Amino acid sequence: MGDESHRMTVTMRQLTPSTVRRLALMRQLLAGPRPSADGRGILQVVRDLGFLQLDPTNAVARSHLLVLWSRLGAFDPAHLGVPEGTGRGAQEHLAASGKRVSDLDAGQGGG
Repeated sequence: MGDESHRMTVTMRQLTPSTVRRLALMRQLLAGPRPSADGRGILQVVRDLGFLQLDPTNAVARSHLLVLWSRLGAFDPAHLGVPEGTGRGAQEHLAASGKRVSDLDAGQGGG
C-alpha cells in the first residue's frame, strides 16, 4: 500500500431557477405521476418524504391528511390504520408511537 491518492472527478451542472423549482416539486411528489391512493401509495409517500407529521390542528382537515391528499388525491383515511371518528387519541398515539417509516410493512397500510 503506498501513498496512493484517489481522485474523483465531479462535473458541475448549471440549473436554471425554473428547473430547480420543478425538481423540488417533483421530489416532494407535488408534480408528476401520483402514487396509488391506497395503503401502498400512502406508504410510498411517507417513505419518499421521510416522515409524516401528525398535527392536531384541524382548520380544514388534519395536516397529515392534507399532505397525503395533495400527493395522492382522494384516498381512504382507513388505509392509515387510524379509524375515522375515534378522535385525537388514536392519531396522537400513532404520532407518539415512535415507529420509524422503515419499520412499517407495506401490508400494514391496508392496501
